[in-house]
Amino acid sequence: MYVIRKFIYFTFSKMIIGQSAEIKLSVSRKEFLQLYELLLHEDKDSLNMEMKEQIVYFADDETLEFYQKKHLAIRFRRSNRGLEVVVKKRWITRAQFKKIEQHFKDIPNHNLKLDIDQISEHSKTLSCILRYTLNSVHQSFAFYNEPYDLLSESQKEFLWKFTKADLKKLRFLIPIQSKTFIFPSEFKEFESISLEERRMPKLFGGKFYEITAKTSFYQKKTVDHFFQLCDKMDISLHNMNIYKTEWLYNAYFNV
Repeated sequence: MYVIRKFIYFTFSKMIIGQSAEIKLSVSRKEFLQLYELLLHEDKDSLNMEMKEQIVYFADDETLEFYQKKHLAIRFRRSNRGLEVVVKKRWITRAQFKKIEQHFKDIPNHNLKLDIDQISEHSKTLSCILRYTLNSVHQSFAFYNEPYDLLSESQKEFLWKFTKADLKKLRFLIPIQSKTFIFPSEFKEFESISLEERRMPKLFGGKFYEITAKTSFYQKKTVDHFFQLCDKMDISLHNMNIYKTEWLYNAYFNV
């Protein structure tokens, strides 16, 4: 385990310091439930846990160009606060992020951040997300709008930096139910720990479980601290290194 940690620490210690970031790890159902009970017990006096239930849609064209060829994810998440629209580029380099940051860091009503996706023994990726929230969007938005119409102009520009595919050909995939439990954290630089369960419609079946540690200031030892947090919570670094988007596309299209 020490060798694995040393390798991953070396890889991510060259990342961008001072950025907001989320470090994610897929877990088993058993670990998810154990961790939920642990964090709920720790929160029993303050009662600061927040729960979100949302409907999530991804979008792609009929050839799956965005996901398969360009490692782009386009996600729409409906909540009581509005419609959260996210465009994400996975497998970026530090140099790519610096260029993205120059163009998209201070855009009004948008949030740019890093994702360190699915750290496990054998897999980890650096991703960049540009998030935008639309207010007053009807819950049936996927039946009355095309994905292209709901992307901000800045998000379209973000996607065009990585693909020449026609954004107007984007279509919604079937909805996924998302349930997230968010607990405040005082461990190192982490501000919160989130537990998320995603469910496919019964027609497809299947569930996906993930934990996320969030920080607004990524440091050289943030990944090391994440490992320490996993140890503290008795979460193992196993080989469940599938991505949420990969799980989704496998279930839909068997790709």
